[in-house]
Amino acid sequence: MKTLKLFLILTALMYCAKLFSQESIVFDKQYLFDNQGSYIRDVKQTSDSGYICAGAIGFDMYDERFLLFKTDKSGEIKWYKYLSNSGVHDWNEAVNIAKTGNIVTVGHTQNNSNWHDSGSIILYDDAGDTLWTKQYAFNSCSNQEVFSKMGFFDCLLPQDNSILAVGCINEEDYGTNPIIVKTNMGGDTLWTWRLYDTNNVIVLHSVAETKGGDYIAVGTSLDTVFNKNDQYPRRGVIVKISTTGEQKFFVEWNELHDCGFECISIDENGNLIIGGYNYKNPPEVEDTEYFGMIIKTDSLGNTIWKKNVAYGKSISCIDIEVDSMDEIICLNSIEPPYYENWKMDVILEKYAGNGELIWSRVIGEQTVVDWPYSLILTNDGGFAFCGLNSPDFEQNRSWLVKTDSIGNGVYHNGWINNIKNDKKLIDLELYPNPAADFVIISIADDLFGSSLRLIDSSGKLILSEMIYENKAKINLRDVNNGVYTIHIDTKYGILIRKLIVLH
Repeated sequence: MKTLKLFLILTALMYCAKLFSQESIVFDKQYLFDNQGSYIRDVKQTSDSGYICAGAIGFDMYDERFLLFKTDKSGEIKWYKYLSNSGVHDWNEAVNIAKTGNIVTVGHTQNNSNWHDSGSIILYDDAGDTLWTKQYAFNSCSNQEVFSKMGFFDCLLPQDNSILAVGCINEEDYGTNPIIVKTNMGGDTLWTWRLYDTNNVIVLHSVAETKGGDYIAVGTSLDTVFNKNDQYPRRGVIVKISTTGEQKFFVEWNELHDCGFECISIDENGNLIIGGYNYKNPPEVEDTEYFGMIIKTDSLGNTIWKKNVAYGKSISCIDIEVDSMDEIICLNSIEPPYYENWKMDVILEKYAGNGELIWSRVIGEQTVVDWPYSLILTNDGGFAFCGLNSPDFEQNRSWLVKTDSIGNGVYHNGWINNIKNDKKLIDLELYPNPAADFVIISIADDLFGSSLRLIDSSGKLILSEMIYENKAKINLRDVNNGVYTIHIDTKYGILIRKLIVLH
């Protein structure tokens, strides 16, 4: 009878945890259009709770075409569109939806008589039919008969019913420099902002609009811009531009040396939440590696706090959002520890406004390249992100994942990234499981000083402790019955285990 009772209680706990964690629609979809490889670079949610996705579809080495498709709220394809004629490196990099329901994409193309790289802006109707396409290029300063190379990587539809695109422009005599172009809804240029810096590479990756109608763009510079006495390579840049195209400030951020910015969001108080990466070098780490990075600054770019993503090396924060509670959701790419079997997976994380980690989810299939590109908050309180799913020896697939409000879904669990030797983490044990009044955490001597966090099924932190002995006894007397995850942060990486508490 006791065995039956225990079985029923455990079953009920697991069912309730699953039910509680998935209050919204979740899915994990890969798409192959007309048996051609494709990928999504950006996603937005539509008024009917479906999704608009933009990217590219490839037919040949040079024949890549703008791709746009729509799904319903469950991720099922409603329609997809691409040019019927051949393209030349036509890539949609970002998408937005206008108040009218029309769709705007920005990107880059070589589909012109000179085969030069041009920025592209396309306006579609709500059925995906093209209303107009425009290319943006500028004559070289040193040779008016030659066009500069140019591309857009992000866009806004500002409050004043216009289009704002950010990216970079390359000239042989001036290096690669940031550019912002603002147009009306017909694609006619209203103004252009550029920064000239000879022999540098400066690219803007992401842009957000302030409540006052100004624009904040972030990116990366491979060398110093204004402070020529600063010899550290690579730094994040923050530029603020007025609605009329006047530069308000330009910040070179290098508080973590050798870093770059990939994404930006603005919280309710006007603070800037920025994601990216920074490189670390010996002796701080064993090998030179890049680490995911999140920083929070005030509205002028002054740092409030900064932190590295907790999982370790070969991570980059690709996209970032802030919810109405000023909690931060970040989308990270991750390399698994086995480089001879190189793959990519995803880490989806939520942080409090003060930078404390709330929960973390590792998503992927371990056997394929799962490369994330863009993240959004959904209208049911969950999250969606898109990217590339690339199985070995098969066509690339567009990838769209929807999770609930705490990052749970129907996806596969991806790699847990470890900095050094996985065996150290394999040797770590916890027992009994299920546990009643306590659980024992058994670790090796060189893992002393690791931190433990107990997290419930809603993502709430229940307790945290440091471990300083081989068999640490964790008191669970005040912990309610339920299904939990234990996160143990070590100098080699992080281990996540499930724990059932049953008094």
